[in-house]
Amino acid sequence: MCGIAGILSPGKPPDAAVLTRMLEAQRHRGPDGQGILLSPPLALGAVRLAVRDAGGASAQPLSSADGRFALAYNGELYNDADLRRELEGEGWRFRSRGDAEVVLAALALKGEAALRSFNGVFALAFWDARQGRLILARDRMGLRPLYRAESGGDLLFASEIKGLLASGRIRAALDGPALAELFTFQNIWSPRTLFAGILPVAPGEVLVAEGGHLVSRGGWRPVFSGSSRLSEADAVEGLRVRLGAAVERQLAAEVPVGLALSGGLDSAAVAWESSRLRPGIPAFTVGFEGISASRSGERAVDEGPVARELAKSLALPLHKIRLGPEEAVRDLQELIRTLEEPRLAASFQNLAAARLARRHVTVVLSGGGGDELFGGYPWRYAPILVGAKDPETFRKAFLAVWARVLKPSQQASFWTGEGLRLVGQGDPEGVLGDLSAGLDDLPPLHRAMTIEAATFLPAYCLLEDRLHMAEGVEVRAPLLDLPLVDWALDLPEGLRLAADGSGKRLLKGAMAGRLPAAILAAPKQGFIPPLLTWASSEPWSGLMRSVLLGEKCRARGLFRPEAVRYDVEALIGGDPRPLHRVWTCLAFELWCREFLD
Repeated sequence: MCGIAGILSPGKPPDAAVLTRMLEAQRHRGPDGQGILLSPPLALGAVRLAVRDAGGASAQPLSSADGRFALAYNGELYNDADLRRELEGEGWRFRSRGDAEVVLAALALKGEAALRSFNGVFALAFWDARQGRLILARDRMGLRPLYRAESGGDLLFASEIKGLLASGRIRAALDGPALAELFTFQNIWSPRTLFAGILPVAPGEVLVAEGGHLVSRGGWRPVFSGSSRLSEADAVEGLRVRLGAAVERQLAAEVPVGLALSGGLDSAAVAWESSRLRPGIPAFTVGFEGISASRSGERAVDEGPVARELAKSLALPLHKIRLGPEEAVRDLQELIRTLEEPRLAASFQNLAAARLARRHVTVVLSGGGGDELFGGYPWRYAPILVGAKDPETFRKAFLAVWARVLKPSQQASFWTGEGLRLVGQGDPEGVLGDLSAGLDDLPPLHRAMTIEAATFLPAYCLLEDRLHMAEGVEVRAPLLDLPLVDWALDLPEGLRLAADGSGKRLLKGAMAGRLPAAILAAPKQGFIPPLLTWASSEPWSGLMRSVLLGEKCRARGLFRPEAVRYDVEALIGGDPRPLHRVWTCLAFELWCREFLD
């Protein structure tokens, strides 16, 4: 894994000093090395976390022998051995053992078409000096980040937004449409960021800069077609074979590898396959202090005991820590700084898990993607599926489920006039309409899963990448291995949910007889801290009051003070209804202080 950055300056010499600042801001992504290539009009750089071929032959940016082609690459290719043999047959003479040169050779010999042959995770910049052509691209699932911005006719790009801001060429400013989406979905669904003028390269997107023009080849989204006619027995066997192959591919590394282990089915399935292929692989889990079963609406569960039993049954050494409200408050500002955008709910537990893993390994395999691929959110699907075959009814039901922060009817009473002016620049309902386009022929369940896989899943992948790379750990997700994803998208709708409405019917079938019955029967919990219980504790109640009811937040003039006060005091008093809203307000205000103030 790496962090990459670059500046394309048509008609001007590249600025190495600016590029150096951009790389230094991303040093945590690549503590093992740094390199810069100046090929006017391009300045290209990378910081490297060495996972394979740690020697100098794979140092980046990587150039072809004749100097025509260059690559800065943040990623991991899982089918590089097969591609290497193919490219050697076409005459490429390899100088390294790393997968980066495989990517370089494939793009040099095949052009953009080579991207379709990659099974892996990546964000890359590929330069053809002879043609003066720059290609920026991301993997289809969006597992590795890449951002871009323009300044004075120049194109700047970096793995993290901090890299762009460190250039001194891009000023942090709030994007109104993204703010509207954040305070509706607790996420940003359109191809924007919370920073005005800074755009993500979308999952699967290919951008080509040539002759002063920037052209997008479009992105990719996983569509649950349900076109397969597999029987359940054949699908169970197919999943077992594909999951085993995915885990085997993603265990490959020249550095220590471990497992992120919870009490959930997804990480347990990855752990079972990993223990079979690599006995004694270390596992890591995070538990929570202060969960109160008496708090109505508290969804957090301490999965530590289940993780311990699973690790014991698989003979895995388990490293564990417990997170309390004091530690969460202590890490909150660092969390905001690391994430760069406060998408989704609280995630300091993911940061704690990355820190724990870093003490022992450099690569960690997670269960990420299992819910999105196999139907793991039955409580979200249920209200959407009831009477939602009509497209308009479906969109209204979907919006009702996903307007997690503010419903449309709540906007006017929450924002000040200035706040309404900003969010009025956006159209969250229109964004949902765009995402729904072309899906009306799918069953409602597959429509819902397709939209969630295009919105929630990339945000989750971004979160996992950012928090692990902050600690110098590469996170991999075998359940999002591309051959497995392509196969799973075609599965019949009936294999998603069980007859009782519970999720992940097929994955449970595939792991039956392999995992303890308690894990297979357990309801979906999620890796969620006990925020409702913690809200009434002194560190959290004091923090929320001081930040959200203090002068700095009031002076920002976006939230109506009386609305925020009502929500904060209600949450502290045990009312779960404003939980998502208060958390989003808190994270956003701290984001403003970190990046705008």
